[in-house]
Amino acid sequence: MSVILKLPFYLSIMLTYFFQVKLRSFILLLLCATLGIYWAIQRHSRYAWIIQDLLGATFSIFFMHTLRLPNLKIIAILLILLLVYDVFFVFITPHFTHDGNSIMESVATGGKGHSKESLPMVFLLPTLSDFPLRRCMDREFSLLGFGDVIIPGLLVSYNAVFDVKTGNKMVYFISSSLGYFIGMIVCIISLIYMNSGQPALLYLVPGTLFTTLVVALIRKEFLALFFGLHKQKSEKAEPVESQGRDSEEGDAVNDCTDEEERNLIK
Repeated sequence: MSVILKLPFYLSIMLTYFFQVKLRSFILLLLCATLGIYWAIQRHSRYAWIIQDLLGATFSIFFMHTLRLPNLKIIAILLILLLVYDVFFVFITPHFTHDGNSIMESVATGGKGHSKESLPMVFLLPTLSDFPLRRCMDREFSLLGFGDVIIPGLLVSYNAVFDVKTGNKMVYFISSSLGYFIGMIVCIISLIYMNSGQPALLYLVPGTLFTTLVVALIRKEFLALFFGLHKQKSEKAEPVESQGRDSEEGDAVNDCTDEEERNLIK
């Protein structure tokens, strides 16, 4: 340690942090970096979609694990705003582009350029040769954006935490997961019959959010779910504190009256 302190300031900080990192974390970092570099090199191969989906799944899990929103009110506002954003860029922007394609679809597929490069921010799902989606869309893969998993996943993870804290048997988690599954099925059906790209959040947000709200109203837990458990606890604690203050004030008044009576007797 004394040798490190004699080095330049920034270098000593880096070496100190390096020695504090656990060996298993360092090995995991090397494995992840190797996998990412290997995908970047082999991204045009036929099996590259497996690595991209694996990287996307780990990124989505890490994001939902790291970002914890405090209540359903904030989550609902976020989901509705992103739903409007998704609908605008899929259904509205084709009216403003010269080729009639949506900006969202062009970014996801790489457009009609010859580079065949696209942002690796989607899950690639191979379609079967006799699947209607491949015949009507003429694509080898179906696309699902990371945001279509992460955004509704924030609500599903919040429901799971709420179930654990309230002692429910994962009622909200299961119901919102089922709503996500139903919304995805409706999205695929719409994709086949409309023969055009669909904003997945248009189906996934109502499927998860509406299901959660209905279950909360049936179980009479809407306020606790919508405003958060900490809000309910603070509101319950305020009357107790006010009662304590009232009792203290009452005791002080009684002491004053007793003192006045003694003065009058004297």
